[in-house]
Amino acid sequence: MSEPVADWWKQTASALAGVACAMLAFWLSGANKYVTSTETIELIQKHSPYIEDKRFINESLLRMSSQMDKCVEQTSKLNDEIKTLRVELQNANK
Repeated sequence: MSEPVADWWKQTASALAGVACAMLAFWLSGANKYVTSTETIELIQKHSPYIEDKRFINESLLRMSSQMDKCVEQTSKLNDEIKTLRVELQNANK
């Protein structure tokens, strides 16, 4: 009875050694050249075409913000002029 158990352990050990050898062979044959997640992030941050799009979008937003500020300023001036004209019109009607 002890002989089959010993054979079973030999077979299991042999199978595990084979798996370990296969994993080592796979790693030596090219798996060590795979891109890591850090390298992937770096590539995306530096070489992605979306970086140029992001820059363009941010520049456009800044231009629009500047134009909006000018529009708000002009609207405020026009509102002040309307108030002045209303007061003058009310004084003229008295």
